[in-house]
Amino acid sequence: MGRTAKKKTKPNVQPLEERRRYPRLPNPDLIIKIDGKLLKIIDVSAAGLRVENKFTADGLMTFVIYPCQGSKLDLNRGLYLSGLVLRVEDSGVGIKLQPTTLALAKLLAGS
Repeated sequence: MGRTAKKKTKPNVQPLEERRRYPRLPNPDLIIKIDGKLLKIIDVSAAGLRVENKFTADGLMTFVIYPCQGSKLDLNRGLYLSGLVLRVEDSGVGIKLQPTTLALAKLLAGS
């Protein structure tokens, strides 16, 4: 007797938002400085962030993230990070942190 091939089925793929490993925190009180420009961070997760699409960059880059309250930046608590630009869309630029740091988690927690 011969073996019959099993029919391969595609896995049930969910939309990107449903497959996230880490949840996004929308509208954090954080500002990012990229190439001398201060930009609003749209949302952030443990693995990356999305920034206003008001700069030109691709590949690996370094930047500084500052906490803010209203229009006041806390320049004493700036956090220097590296990240990889993964996507550029009208809604923002997706940056994957290289590597994710405990310092960012503390900054988000406000400690």
